[in-house]
Amino acid sequence: MFKMRGTQKLKLEWLCIAVSLLLVSACSSGNQIDLSCKDCNVVFITFDVLRARSLPCYGYYRNTAPFICGLRNHGIIFKNTFSPAPNTLPAHISLMTGFNPPHHGVLIPYRDKLPHNITILPKLLTEHGYETVWVGNLYIPQLPFETYKPAFTQVAGTDWDSGLRWLESNSDKKFFISFYSDSLHSPYTPHKETVVRLLRDELETKPYLNKLVNGIVYNESELEYLAILNITRNPAKYFPQEYLANYSDILYSGNASLIKQFLKKIYFRGVSWEEIYRRVISLYNIRNSIYWSQFNKSDPKGLELVKTLYEAEILEADSLVKEVFQVLKQKGLLNRTIVIITSDHGEEFYEHGRRDHNQLYDEILHVPLIIYHPRFNGRIVVNYLVQLIDLFPTVFSMIGIEHPEVEGKNLLPYLNNRIREPNEYVYAGPWDDTIAIRTTNWKYISRKNGTRELYFLRNDSNEKFNLIDKYPDIAENLNSELEKYFSTAVKHTGEFPTWINESKRKKLIKTGYW
Repeated sequence: MFKMRGTQKLKLEWLCIAVSLLLVSACSSGNQIDLSCKDCNVVFITFDVLRARSLPCYGYYRNTAPFICGLRNHGIIFKNTFSPAPNTLPAHISLMTGFNPPHHGVLIPYRDKLPHNITILPKLLTEHGYETVWVGNLYIPQLPFETYKPAFTQVAGTDWDSGLRWLESNSDKKFFISFYSDSLHSPYTPHKETVVRLLRDELETKPYLNKLVNGIVYNESELEYLAILNITRNPAKYFPQEYLANYSDILYSGNASLIKQFLKKIYFRGVSWEEIYRRVISLYNIRNSIYWSQFNKSDPKGLELVKTLYEAEILEADSLVKEVFQVLKQKGLLNRTIVIITSDHGEEFYEHGRRDHNQLYDEILHVPLIIYHPRFNGRIVVNYLVQLIDLFPTVFSMIGIEHPEVEGKNLLPYLNNRIREPNEYVYAGPWDDTIAIRTTNWKYISRKNGTRELYFLRNDSNEKFNLIDKYPDIAENLNSELEKYFSTAVKHTGEFPTWINESKRKKLIKTGYW
């Protein structure tokens, strides 16, 4: 048995468990919880970069998600769910297979392939008579759609409305539909009206937030224009020589509108998807640089400005979820449809020196998980540790389908057997030569360069005080568990396509992005 704590810490842990059990038993009135829902429809709603700590039902002070958090009164909210990775590709594969990255092996875009002996959730559902439908972006390599594609019976479209239309036209079918949205991704570009609605009275008490109403540029079309204007100043920096020679009159014209037309009608036509993606990323990086230059990352007020834009996007995402439920209600589907709302990973705003999502701290790994269940009229709050991989067996258990053995745990038995918890440890990585392990109380991070970190999460949920030197025994025990877990990792045998040069390969391996 893994021993980490003294008597006082054990008392603290048992107190936490007792509180968790009180929360669950208060909702179920002492009855056994039956969440079976044989042949029910299943809806996955996954928002890229949605972190738990920015939602009011996870303790945040702004009402960023009134509809999503209201669903906790009609099902289960898991308060401590963790992603195994800080980026989309490995996290999504884990969500859809029930295996963490070390055991499914899909970490790097273009290089890694899913082993043939691992089953993808929609494929198994297809075999049991479900229509399996994808809604969302098809073309970004960080999203594993090429892996998913054979598993889905159809693609409704890339936009949210296409999924809603599919639901309206296919309400008589048994279905699994996966809505994926990257609308929260940086740069954060909500509508100005949403920002005003989110802030309400704060505009009076925090006058510096008025910059978001008049001053800071975050409108998509304005950012696009500024990016193109930037290109006009130095075309040779952005376009291949053949384009500079053949279209010099356009590219050196200094005319942003003319260059915009060139991009749409010439630059992105007649080339491979890989090349289109590379060219889009180049423009995206220009736009992103312009966007972030408006914020002072060393000023807490500057960071609050950019976080507010991110939170306004959450409020807009909340409306998207509401639209799904409205269609389900209109078509009479709510009484036979399970809806699962989660995220592949969160986002960081310089809490640990960086932005976006490239580390293994909890602002990135702690994700929301809320399950609406049609046969359960009540509220369950679950505080024990949960991993994204636990969804795979839990979903199949609810709808009564046998599935292959996976790494994730079926969570349903633990709702009734309240003494046990499904996960003593949760794991993250490997990512950027970093791996991590977490318990209820402790978080341990190990880097290949020898740097190690240890946090006592009960007193330090923001992971600010490294106790590696103060509790070496705890660190060594966690390190031993971590090494044992990762010793069973699959070996990477895939190779990059030849068109990806060495510098791009290194960046993909380090960050998962170009």
